[in-house]
Parts: sequence; structure tokens; C-alpha cells
Amino acid sequence: MPTFLSKLFKSNGTSKAQDSLHVSQDSIRRSLTEPPPRTDTSTVENDSSDDEIHQPRTSHASRRGTIDIRQIANVRKSSSARALQTERVTFSTNCSVGGLENALHMFHQLDKKHIGRNCTVLEGTSRHKGQRVIIKAFGLHRMTASQRERIHRELDILRASENVPHVVRLLGTAEDDDNVYTVLEICPGCTLIEYMADQGGRISESRCASSVARPILEAVSGLHALGVVHRHIKPEHIICHERKEEGGACLIDFTDACNLNQGCLNCRVGEIQYMAPEMLTKPCAEDVFHKVLFNGMAEEELPQYSEKVDVWSLGVVLLESMTGQQPFLADSVKDMIQVQHEIMLEGADGSATPLFLSKHCLSSEAVDFLNKALRADPAERWSAAELLLHPWLHL
Repeated sequence: MPTFLSKLFKSNGTSKAQDSLHVSQDSIRRSLTEPPPRTDTSTVENDSSDDEIHQPRTSHASRRGTIDIRQIANVRKSSSARALQTERVTFSTNCSVGGLENALHMFHQLDKKHIGRNCTVLEGTSRHKGQRVIIKAFGLHRMTASQRERIHRELDILRASENVPHVVRLLGTAEDDDNVYTVLEICPGCTLIEYMADQGGRISESRCASSVARPILEAVSGLHALGVVHRHIKPEHIICHERKEEGGACLIDFTDACNLNQGCLNCRVGEIQYMAPEMLTKPCAEDVFHKVLFNGMAEEELPQYSEKVDVWSLGVVLLESMTGQQPFLADSVKDMIQVQHEIMLEGADGSATPLFLSKHCLSSEAVDFLNKALRADPAERWSAAELLLHPWLHL
């Protein structure tokens, strides 16, 4: 009997979509009669609590404008190294042992990268093609209905974005009664925060424009054209490579992504340092649930935000990568709203842009680009497609 992933890398002259094995299953929608668990607020791939996801771990308010990105980068890099410490695989995981052994039969040279509450992440090599891949095994028996829905939503988005440039590729999926298995390509390079640390804490303006801004904007623009909003763009979710033939940069981690045609953009996700003003004012996912359940409201009736939250997040990332400083620092959502309000300058046309841009040694083209990306009013903020035409990217 063939194993679950035995067809993933079978070479038969068919397309990549035909190569991958996918056992279809209806997306599991959260029932309004099922309250979300209050004791387990972890994400599918992250064992942190919601507070750890949405807020910085340490106090930043007193260091606003003076914090050195090399300190942040070194902390993030060492933390990432501890979390992803390579270890030879044994099959004592949170996932179904037999199912995982069967699923991994088609791979060898397996290294364990991460074991979470619901997900085991491995790196391996296809026995047939010799391709290095990332394998994720999600243990369904320990997940809530909403967490299962989140996995299937992420997979649907990755399948839909197959032809979008500079986006991590989904190579195949499989499923049994206990687990969902996904196989992803390995993007060469390191995270943007690690690359910044290697470059002394920041990267040059020309390198940022050509190797980070342009490819990631192409990815974001392509996603938005499909109705997909990433919602969690940050340096750790951008993989950089110096060689142009490797594409410059790649956008990864679609755990919080949402399809405009399938979900409502009405809750706060991501990290507040990179969160757009219109998202900061939204409730967390649990509050949305209780508003819908106890107030008799439909999710569509709640205030929505648009795909332009991604543009703001990318603008913050680019400014941070070129200056070596995080522009918006606060310890809570309430404080971040106040910080953004204090440092946004209202222009003659009524649009608010960051007051501090003129204080950095950036070219006039870069400042204008960031002014367009960091408009407080999303109606005034340029779209990803519009920013791709900005002169700064073509100098």
C-alpha cells in the first residue's frame, strides 16, 4: 500500500500540481456555539500566548528612537537558533507515531527543526528527486476546530498563490485521521533580521530597494490580486539571499493569512510593532467571537480593514532595515495607538505620515516611497501595485 506522501515526488512528466498528493477535506468552520478555549491561545506553529504574539516581550517605550537593531537582531537570532536547533529525528513526537513514520518514508537525512504543541517541523531530502524540503506534521487530535480551520485555510492560500513570485511554494499535502502533512520548498538564505545582523545592524538603501522591497512588493501585489492578505509581514517572515538568481527575497509563513473572499478582516493579528493603525483598533479574535456570539452580530457587520495593512507592515520593515531602528515601539496596543498618533505628521493634503522620516539619512526618493507606504489613512496609502511603479525601486 502506498504511503501518504509516496506520490509527492514521483517523476512522471506531469505538472507540479499533479505531482502533489492531496486528500481533500471540507474546511472545518468554527461553530458559533463553540467558544474558543481560554487556556490555550497558541497558534498552530507557535506555542506562545496571544500576549506574546501581539506584544513585544520587553519594555521599549523608554528606548524609543534609540534602540539599536543589532541588539534586537542578536536576541532574535539567538532565540531562533535555540528554537531551531538541529537534532536527528526520532519518532517520539506529538503527532501520530505510525502516521508520521509512514509519511516520512519517502524522505531521508531528516533533521528535526522544531517540536511544538501541535506541529512538528522537519527538514529532509526527497529520496526520489534529492530535493531538500521542509515537512510539517500537524497533530489534529490536539487541535480545536478553529485551529484545524486555520491549517486548511493556509493550505488553500498556498495552493492559490502557486504562481505568485517570491512566495514559498507548497509542494504537496497529505492527511490521515490523526495528522495533516505539508511539504514546502526551502527558500535559500536567512531571515531579514539575521541578514541585517550580519550586515552590521542595517542594510544599504540600494540593497534594500533591489533585494527586499521590489521582490516582496511583487509577492504582496500578486497576493492582493488574488484577494489574499498576509497580515503578518515582519523581518522574520522574509527570507533574503544576496544572489540575484535566487530571487533576492521570499515571503514565508502564511499562518495568519486570510482570503478576502472567505474570511472577514475584522480582528487584530501579528505584532504591534508592524501593525497598521486601522488594525490596531480592532479586537482580538476571541473578542470578535464573543461579540458575534453574545451580541447577535454577523461577522460581516463588524468594522473591516483592507489588504493595505500589508503595505504598512512592509513600510515599517523597510524603514527598520535601512535605519537599524524600529520606528514604532510600545508595550501594549493602547500605548502603540498613542505612539503612532504622536509621531504622525498631518500634511497639507490631510494625510498623516511619519514625522521622523526627515531625521534619517535617506534619499528623497526613499523618503517619498515610505511616505506613500506609511500613510495613516488607508484610503491615502498607496497599494502594493502602485508602489511597484515608484521611482525609488528603479534607480
